[in-house]
Amino acid sequence: MYETVRVSEFPTLRFLSLVNEIFADYPLRVEWDLFSFNQDVRENSISLSDSYVFLRDDRPVGFILCCVRRNRGRIDSMGVVREERRKGLGGKMLSFALDALKNRGVSSVVLEVLASQEEVVKFYSKFGFRVTRKLISMIKNVPNPRPSIRFLKSERESIHRSALEAMVKLSRRPNWQREPLTLLLSTDRYRMARTGQQIVGYVVWGRGEENAFIVDCAPINDASTYAEFLDQVVNYVCQVEERSVCFIGNAPEDDPLYRAAEQVGFQPLFEQYEMLLQL
Repeated sequence: MYETVRVSEFPTLRFLSLVNEIFADYPLRVEWDLFSFNQDVRENSISLSDSYVFLRDDRPVGFILCCVRRNRGRIDSMGVVREERRKGLGGKMLSFALDALKNRGVSSVVLEVLASQEEVVKFYSKFGFRVTRKLISMIKNVPNPRPSIRFLKSERESIHRSALEAMVKLSRRPNWQREPLTLLLSTDRYRMARTGQQIVGYVVWGRGEENAFIVDCAPINDASTYAEFLDQVVNYVCQVEERSVCFIGNAPEDDPLYRAAEQVGFQPLFEQYEMLLQL
């Protein structure tokens, strides 16, 4: 038998130790410290009271983290320690969390899995999740970045309004991690800028050890300028961050950001599936 404890009631450092232990051998690793965990909780609307740790004989052996935005939910991550895998715990955790989300009024739940992990896709399919689209992570070499338009630093509130406007006018379909609300909740985690010259638009980005990465960007008024605007954004971000490689993670195949990235020469690195369950 497993004991269930809400993550909100579980010691945070002990929880982070569990997560980092579990993900040590996963294809896409998660390595949280207290600061980065709190950032992700806030930015992705992770509800610690709707997330759970599973224990056997007082030892934590699995967890599931759930995000909630009104009547929408998302499985942020879940995992089981190595010695408890393939014993049915993953299914128990998922069923428990889905029932809890349904009871609190959540009507749909989304998650992401690596497209190459066929067993994982089949696992979620057994619970009613269906693949809705691909999310493609892409990269581009920018050996000599030179933007020709000027970008100005902007605040989150302004970027949030611009992102909402772009969603409507450009018929965007961003994934959870680049929804306008996510950008608003990111506080000072990323850098943000906008331009009003030639093309009106915004960009949210960050800097990794080996590359610059674009969280989101869009022109605001005209979808036909997306590729041209993205090209300027890539040059600007790489110049500011002194990087010669630019990365875009999890671009939805049906969002104009993905089509623009293809047009300006981004190359795919790996694919994930976005899967959806209607409760």
